[in-house]
Amino acid sequence: DEMGFTPLHHILYVSNICSDLHLHERKEYCKSIIALILSQAPDSAKVDFGDGETTTNFAICCRLEWYDGLAGVVITTGVADALSVPDKFCGLRPFMFAASLDLSLDTIYNLLRYYPVL
Repeated sequence: DEMGFTPLHHILYVSNICSDLHLHERKEYCKSIIALILSQAPDSAKVDFGDGETTTNFAICCRLEWYDGLAGVVITTGVADALSVPDKFCGLRPFMFAASLDLSLDTIYNLLRYYPVL
């Protein structure tokens, strides 16, 4: 769209709203749409967000947990590409950024496990 959002960016943003509202059914729905988008248009995970932020860091900013779709974004983007780029605004690596947002230990651990090179 005019802001540089892809369908994947839109659903990541909506998944953040679903998380905030604690609506399990909607969160599961968002998770299935993320998986569908990644299966049909895997390159969408490689498109940077409208302001130049990577899709992985945007997903973390939207508080997407590892098992709720972040794993798919990271793996589809390419682990090195997804996890080597610091957040544009705070300068933290993805696992540090996830920790600063109090994401689950599973998410933080997997981000670090998939890219232990610092």
